[in-house]
Order: sequence, then structure tokens, then C-alpha cells
Amino acid sequence: MQREPVDLSLNSKQSLLFRHIKGIVEGKSSKRIVFYGGAIRGGKTIGTLACLCYLATEYPGCKIIIIRDNLPIIKSTTLDSFNMVFPPCLIAKVNNSTMEYTMINGTRIQFFAESYQHDKDLGRFKGLECNFILLEQLEELQEETFNKAIERVGSYRLVDGTQPPGIILATFNPTQNWVKNRVYRPHITGTLPKSWLFISALPTDNPFVTEDQFNNWETMASITRKRFVEGDWEAVPTANTFAWAFKPYEHVRVVPKFLARDNKPYFVSFDFNVDPMCAIILSYADTERFHVIGELRIPNCDVIGICREILARYGRHVLQVTGDSNGMARNQGSKELGSHYSIIAREMGLRSNQIKVSKFNPKHTASQIIVNTVLEQHKDFAIHPDCKYLIDDLVSIRMTNMGRIDKADAKMGHLLDSFRYAINQWSSKIIKSYRINDFGAPEIGEFDEEEDDDYNDDRKPYRDGVDANFFS
Repeated sequence: MQREPVDLSLNSKQSLLFRHIKGIVEGKSSKRIVFYGGAIRGGKTIGTLACLCYLATEYPGCKIIIIRDNLPIIKSTTLDSFNMVFPPCLIAKVNNSTMEYTMINGTRIQFFAESYQHDKDLGRFKGLECNFILLEQLEELQEETFNKAIERVGSYRLVDGTQPPGIILATFNPTQNWVKNRVYRPHITGTLPKSWLFISALPTDNPFVTEDQFNNWETMASITRKRFVEGDWEAVPTANTFAWAFKPYEHVRVVPKFLARDNKPYFVSFDFNVDPMCAIILSYADTERFHVIGELRIPNCDVIGICREILARYGRHVLQVTGDSNGMARNQGSKELGSHYSIIAREMGLRSNQIKVSKFNPKHTASQIIVNTVLEQHKDFAIHPDCKYLIDDLVSIRMTNMGRIDKADAKMGHLLDSFRYAINQWSSKIIKSYRINDFGAPEIGEFDEEEDDDYNDDRKPYRDGVDANFFS
């Protein structure tokens, strides 16, 4: 089936963006840095990629860099949009190792991961030459990356043809970090540098957003809806806590705690690679019940030890297990035992289809959206008062301005991780009405570089725990 070309004229803000880019090329505009965004589903990525496609064909042999914070997000989100905008007939060669696409006219487009967690000096930018740069989800990038983009754009010299003007495009959602201070506030006060342009993009500008989508967004957590749908930059949770919708006086209450003799099914979510070893126990039934009935926080303990403690308290009635995706890696301390989850399966007598683990841990920003939506929207959500460490995490843990969980105290946050892994896995009935990647964050289960320093992009997925080598 032949793909329909992207028509920017259907979206007034996309059309305005394209006219400005065309004006730069025609020498009618002095703008060189164009910020395009402000809410979800405004057409940010498609609009900016379409402008890059225009520039790529207008200046044969030019070089374009597309930057996001890490490679898995590029592959799971930006690449899909790129393939929608750039017709395959224009692509002559693809280098998967360098993530570089070469067009038939010689233009090169490289997808570039910031990877700040592994390159805090941004050494990867040394010697980088290009004509145009797209900074996708600017709020997830470091301010120094933006400075590097300004430094490097326009540095690539074309062998033939007219030298193009250096242009930076940037997309973003409302945020409380440096983007608000350096871009949004100067925009609303009329003090942006003369060479910068701000174009607001809202879902109301996009004719492809349906009435059903707007109705579904009404079910979102209130602050999330104000911020990401209405484009309200001042919608900020109190004290920037991770679980801002958590209300101890409402959510903490006595619920039935299963014992080994009760013969009732329960769910378990683990967090690994920490001391103490942590897990939470849940009584769960879709939208009917989401009860955290117990927690385990055991110092100087291994996976076998925590499994045996769970069995002693709750018996062999585990229905499903989820948790830290890193547990799918083979146990380096005891390779002959296999992965953490294969150990759990053997100790608890579980089948592979009872292990429900995503390929990657949820990104902190996406996880915050999911958790707070469930806290606000679930009709029967509760945490037993005995879960004091989880309650403390939910009350105390904050987010940094760059959208990461602040674990200043190394002993805190691991019950929160167990909790968010559980919600990530078992909350689909609550959040089915919208896509997590609408919020500039990966889909549920995407990779978070901060949490997986040993990430191997060739690692096989373990969706729903199904893998031929699971018990090896």
C-alpha cells in the first residue's frame, strides 16, 4: 500500500512552522533556533521531521543530527515517526551501527543519543559537524547539550552547492527545569533572543485528535492533564514529590492481609541489586482492587532468601510476579542458578507465563504519570499501614528537575521501585485511554539508562516472561 504524504497544511501550527523554515531558506527570516511545542498530540515530531525532510532535499549532501536522551527511546518513538515522514524511495543506505541514514541525494541523517548518564562531559559532541539539528523532547536533555547544539550547528561544509544556514529545531512539553527558565519565560515576557522563535503546539491545533481522545484525557490525573493536554506550565505538584497524588489519610487503610493458611492468590513485585532486598505483596483484580497488603525489606539477603520468606508468610499462592527488568540478566554471582526470575520461578513453583516482566524498566517520567493516574483514578486503591517503608517512600521521594527519581538516600526508594514496577505491569485497565509516549516518554516498559548501566541493545525481549532460555 502506498503511503500518503504528510500534509502540514491541515495543522495550522505545523503550517506556520514550515513557513518559518522556508522563510529562513529564502533569506526572509533571521530566526535560526525554532522551539515548537507545549502539549501532547500537537504534531511536534511529525512537523519538525517534515521540515527536516524539506531541508534535506533543498540542500543535497547536507548533514542532519536528531538528538534524544537515549537510543532505545529513539528506536521506539522517533524512528517510527521518521519512517512516516521520509519516503523509503529517498533513502539509499542505512547504517544500523551508527544510526545514520543516507539519502539518494547524499544528505546524511544521524540519530544521536545524548546518553548523559554515561557521558557527563558530553565528549561525544567533540568534532561533531552538521548543518541542522533536531532536539527531540528538549526538557529531557541537559542545558549543556543545547549549548553544544548551538556550538556545532552550521559547522559542516558542503562540497558543492550553497552553504545552508545553521538551523536548530526543538520540541518539548511543559517542564519545570532549565527549558522553562531559558525558553518559556523569555517567550511570555517577550525577551527571547532575536534569532529564536517559539511556536506553541496544542492538541486543539491538531485536526487528527479525536473527540474520544479528548474524552479519555478527562480520566487523567488532574495535574498531568493541565500540564500535558492544556499546556499549563504552572501545573506543578506540591514540593515536586514523585507520588503527588498519594493521600495517606485516604490511601492508607487496613485491608485483609493474607497468611499462608488463607489459600488466596497474590501478586509480588521485586526490586533487585540492592541491600536490603525488597518486594511488595499485592491483592489485585483489575479495576476492582489494587491493595498492597505487605512489604519485605530484608538486609543481607539474596533472591532465594526473600522467596523463602514470602513462602513462609503467604504460602504457595503466587499468581503472578513482576519487578525490576534487570532480574532477567543471568546472576553474575551464581551463574549456574540462572537469572533472578528463573530462581524465583523454581523457588515458588511458577511457570514462565506467570512471570510478567517488561523488556526494560519504566522511565521515571512515564512511571510518575502512570502512578499518579492510578492513585487518583482507581476506585479501590489501598496500602496496608504495616507497609511503612513504602508509605515513607511515597510521601518523601521527590523528582529532580530533569525528571528523575531523587535517591539521595541510597536506602530509600527501593520499595517505591517495587511499587511502580507493579503499577507499570498491572494498571493497563486504568491507563488504557492514552499512550505514555504522548508525554515525551517511552511506552510502558521502556528502558531507563539511569537504572540499567549494563544495558545491551541486543538483549532479547522478555515480554510476559516468555523466552526459550528462561529456565536455563
